Amino acid sequence: MISCVMRLSSYYRVEIEPAEEGGFIAHIPALGCATQGETYQQTVEMAEECIRSALLGYLERGESFPTESNPTYPSIAIRVELPTSTES
Repeated sequence: MISCVMRLSSYYRVEIEPAEEGGFIAHIPALGCATQGETYQQTVEMAEECIRSALLGYLERGESFPTESNPTYPSIAIRVELPTSTES
């Protein structure tokens, strides 16, 4: 059961490039994750979900969120809602 929700805005560099087989691939270097989509917009949406999932993993492990090493590079701004605590 989630007892509280944390809202935060994070900025992570998302590198989007065409995929060889079609569509696009998004890399999020600071989080060490990647995803893909058939259209550019779908790839952006998938990158947002990838970021949310990665941050939730850090939260569940009790680890600090990574910070972006190059915040001036073009990035995607997202609003993330994550539980601040969970009950087993």
